[in-house]
Amino acid sequence: MAEVKTTESNRRGRPPLSSEQVEGKRARIAEAARQLFEAEGYEAVSLRRIAKEVGCTPMSIYTYYEGKIDVLRALWDDVFIDVFAKIVAAKTANQDPKDAIKAMCVAYVEYWLDNRASYRLVFMSAGVEQSDVSVFVEASPVADHYGIFLVALAAATDRPKTDIVGDAQTLICGLNGIAHSIITISSYDWASPIKLVTNLVQGVLLFAKGCR
Repeated sequence: MAEVKTTESNRRGRPPLSSEQVEGKRARIAEAARQLFEAEGYEAVSLRRIAKEVGCTPMSIYTYYEGKIDVLRALWDDVFIDVFAKIVAAKTANQDPKDAIKAMCVAYVEYWLDNRASYRLVFMSAGVEQSDVSVFVEASPVADHYGIFLVALAAATDRPKTDIVGDAQTLICGLNGIAHSIITISSYDWASPIKLVTNLVQGVLLFAKGCR
């Protein structure tokens, strides 16, 4: 739950907002920012512009967010919640581990291809510094969420997770590469996403099993 900062209006006796009101205002700010970032680019949009869309003063946004990058990081969180919900939903009970990891990987790539604006928002926002990304990774559970691929790879190869960390990272990089290539070079005659993902998964599985 977001902490509401004390403002001059609070000190003058205005009743504090309820948690529902706080989350509602944060959601309105985030949604306005998302639409602007996707239409005009993160770098081109100011807090003043976001405030105008929401119908508040620029300074009032600081009651709910630390700044523009904080709004963007909140949007990243929302996107990754959706991404990993789709990955989890792709698995079925009693599924063969090899089929499960393939289904998860297909779901991951298909999510980005179905939500290209979200992909650009997360991975291609101009004006974002590496330090901004580092703060997000350290504060967000996203790194832990990506661990689902390591767990799935261990199950599919029957190898300890500690032995295949690099293989799982290779898989994640490859999946992002497939999504990035199709999204950014859309005019190229790529093979189907499922074919590309299948080839990647088969290669990583073979390598992770010890065929090095």
